[in-house]
Amino acid sequence: MGRKHVWDSPEAAVRQSGVIEEGDALLLAVSGGADSTALLCCLAALREALNLKLAVLHVNHGLRGETAARDSAFVEALCAEKEIPFFLAEVDVRSAVATEHRSIEDIGRELRYAALEETAERWGKDLGRPVKIATAHTEEDAAETVLLQLARGSGLKGAAGIPARRGRIVRPLLAVSRREIEAYLARLHQSHVEDESNATALFARNRLRREILPRLCAEINPEAVSHLARAGQYFREADAYFEALSREKADRLIHREKGGAS
Repeated sequence: MGRKHVWDSPEAAVRQSGVIEEGDALLLAVSGGADSTALLCCLAALREALNLKLAVLHVNHGLRGETAARDSAFVEALCAEKEIPFFLAEVDVRSAVATEHRSIEDIGRELRYAALEETAERWGKDLGRPVKIATAHTEEDAAETVLLQLARGSGLKGAAGIPARRGRIVRPLLAVSRREIEAYLARLHQSHVEDESNATALFARNRLRREILPRLCAEINPEAVSHLARAGQYFREADAYFEALSREKADRLIHREKGGAS
């Protein structure tokens, strides 16, 4: 594997990602953390050149009280500064966990994406055009997903990690490292907020991010994150190939008849 590309700026990575097209209407998922703040700044910078229509959704998960309100206020103020419409969704993760007996991580993700889909649908009707949903997943997120899925025993499909595009959801920063994100925000003198739950070791993904991936990079290979993210791409390509091959074989070998197949 060759050395990963180091981007001059996230704007260059977005242009190369292939998931943002001229004239797109984009609903940005913005928590106020470094990654999503960079996504907002980056797409705002490209708005005129690519004729983009932008709006932001911030989701309050109902878990963090005053600091969650602080995050909402930060994102709303940043949107006002950049003249981008701001939407707020409030969801009750604790109640859902109590009734469905699944992890806070899983429920939170599910409710967040449901809120994004609902808001994109409503805003799209107002605009009279389709809306894409842009999330701020980075190279580290892709690597974490691959490693987590492999550790859990996933096959090709699970280990394929995070796709750059799934339905209306696009991830234009997937080839950008967190170090590049932080350098970009520093150049802009742009602040962000930190979700204190990211520092806890209670969640598996946090342990990967804070303990395991740094050790892999420090003790095994400095490019470990890039290589894991790229492996996810290879797994995804392999999975797509075998899916296409199996469909081709099925179409050739299975004869459909009335009431069944042979």
